[in-house]
Amino acid sequence: MYVYYEDDGSFKAAHILSEADATLQVESDSGKRSKIKRSAVLFSFDAPAPAELMPAATALAESLVAHLLALEGAGAVAQLEQVERSLNARGAYVP
Repeated sequence: MYVYYEDDGSFKAAHILSEADATLQVESDSGKRSKIKRSAVLFSFDAPAPAELMPAATALAESLVAHLLALEGAGAVAQLEQVERSLNARGAYVP
């Protein structure tokens, strides 16, 4: 089982080694082990492995922004960025 989580402003995925009530012990693809808070976990998943997930998610996000730009123009992308800044300022979103 894997988790996708936020760590100091960036998103990461790792293999779950062990779980407690409030924390998880995880291991990244590079072999680094970390103890993370359960509240930092966005979701857990069985497949694909993190090495496959992260590049695919980045490519999909870039494709969606390009598609939005093509359909709605630069104004739509600017509005999306404004919403992102607003959520970040309220602490409801971690960039």
